[in-house]
Amino acid sequence: MRKLKYQIGIRADASPKIGMGHIMRCMAIAEGLQEKDINVLFISANNYSEKVLKKNGYRVIVLGTPLEQMESEHAKLKELIATQKIDAFLVDSYYASDICLKYLQSYVPVIFIDGLYRCKAEVSAVINYNAAADINEYNQRFQEKNTKFMIGTQYVPLRTEFRKTQVHKKINERVKNILITTGAADPYGVLPALLKYIIFNDYFESATIHVIIGGLVRNREEIEQFICTCPRIISHYEVSNMREMMQEADIAISAAGTTVYELLFMGVPSVIYSIAEVQNNVSALVPAIIWAGDIRDFTSPGKLSQNGVRHIINRTLELASSYDKRKKMSHLAAQQVDGNGVSRIADVIIKLL
Repeated sequence: MRKLKYQIGIRADASPKIGMGHIMRCMAIAEGLQEKDINVLFISANNYSEKVLKKNGYRVIVLGTPLEQMESEHAKLKELIATQKIDAFLVDSYYASDICLKYLQSYVPVIFIDGLYRCKAEVSAVINYNAAADINEYNQRFQEKNTKFMIGTQYVPLRTEFRKTQVHKKINERVKNILITTGAADPYGVLPALLKYIIFNDYFESATIHVIIGGLVRNREEIEQFICTCPRIISHYEVSNMREMMQEADIAISAAGTTVYELLFMGVPSVIYSIAEVQNNVSALVPAIIWAGDIRDFTSPGKLSQNGVRHIINRTLELASSYDKRKKMSHLAAQQVDGNGVSRIADVIIKLL
């Protein structure tokens, strides 16, 4: 049987403000599409993601347009549809307005990742894999429209390394390894704030702290100074073995986002915090996670709340002190995500084509 030969344009961005989350989950979907013989082309406003995309073997076109003004890209995107023979667009951007989506849909099928419940345009398909996503909300919003829905955690786009066979997580009675990941950019400086508490807390003397330092982190020097003063803290850059690191972790501290679903798949007892409104949807995963809440200071934009990081540390200590709680959480976590989301998304896209 002749293989399908289509090309999907993936419109997604990265920046120090929004991090790399959009790019990472789109790369996971791209992997699934390529496995089904669908070609992909990444298209971004800026070059923040260019290095990572090319390192992973993807073609990328940088538009050189303002990140927050996607409607200014219409002419360029129309030209790319013709010159690059794009058969459909996967769009993952908070700045994609209904006007922009409707424009693209007039030329090719559009699949939109809608984490903010904002899409009302009649696109071909909508993806919202958040645990709190409500299919009834979409049924009401898209009445008498032909939009396909991919709603709920069965559509979580895990990367290839996490789509291997799910293994039973071993829970140690004593916490030996703690994994901290704050995202590619960590715009609020959560990581150095956490390290301050960890260095001066006696409990953490018996644990090794593995710190993931993202490629867009601005305060790298401050972080490295903390690490140099404490041999129990081990830094990791450009991590390619995240699955193995999660497998070894007794506890994880993580920003909300797709990483949370990877931790769930691996059965890692985790303390999760938020620094954005869209991330608060993750609270629906309790009791499979410990929810530390939104730690922003709403009286001082761009800053952490006075007690936010302390709350993360306290919740981590509570979790570390209870072997039974960690065991129950690990069991619940592994039931939330089955690892087949990428394949399901790719199947729906192929049917649209």
